[in-house]
Amino acid sequence: MRDLYVLVFTVPLRGGKLILQIFKGLKNSRLVIGFVFAETPEAAKHDFGIVTAGSIGIVHGIRSDSSLLIEFSCVPAPCIFEPEEVEPVVPFKIGELVCVKRSIAEPSFAWGGETHHSVGRICDIKSNGLLIIEIQNRSIPWTADPSDMEKVEDFKVGDWVRVKASVPSPKYGWDDVTRTSIGIVHNLEDDGDMGVAFSFRSKPFLCSMTDMEKVSPFEVGQEIRVMLSITQPLLGWSNETPATFGTVARIDMDGTLNVRVARRASLWKVCSRRCGKTLRTCCW
Repeated sequence: MRDLYVLVFTVPLRGGKLILQIFKGLKNSRLVIGFVFAETPEAAKHDFGIVTAGSIGIVHGIRSDSSLLIEFSCVPAPCIFEPEEVEPVVPFKIGELVCVKRSIAEPSFAWGGETHHSVGRICDIKSNGLLIIEIQNRSIPWTADPSDMEKVEDFKVGDWVRVKASVPSPKYGWDDVTRTSIGIVHNLEDDGDMGVAFSFRSKPFLCSMTDMEKVSPFEVGQEIRVMLSITQPLLGWSNETPATFGTVARIDMDGTLNVRVARRASLWKVCSRRCGKTLRTCCW
């Protein structure tokens, strides 16, 4: 089975000879290289047809004039590119979970009943980069252009997460969750769905893995305070004030922070939320 390296077209790169040596060095190895092309069409020396900026393909061969023959899943024959017009990117691999990018309105090979929330596992990669994807409850594999796809984060139970800024609405709606809500992964399903525990909810929030992203976790021993923009914490002030600072003593499974405050007999419970790169972690 071959590993796949893909490349994304950017502005033309300097050092084309060096890049060509890299391609030659990899040509006979187990690595298959792919690529993309310039944002400025005038920079390209050959006619790319329907291949556009951001397209991903595989190096098929190197011609005598040092130009590259590149295969794309969306065109029947290889295209010609100069070495300085391409660069490597992180490869797709068999076994990885993927979904359609939110920026893609219509995949190159059509939706076929799937959506942006569909999550599948790559089971094969063709010589031209075409991805063959197995999706839960789908009778036949789904095919996709690698340019249309992105990897789904490798979540595990216990990860701290929030809704991605690029997601207009989670798969099953917002309910009482907001963009600033931070929770902990409670369960993961084979079909790409996940349950997230939030301290202000009695049951996990159901959503798609494609809706969420990881955030830095709160940790026991961390010093925190209530965000200055918060007038009323969800779990109440409990006789504390915006000036109160405390140390996280325990974190519940739903993300509730139990905070030890000086001269307070019991732990103060607060809902967690990040507030950017400040010296102290803030909560609400």
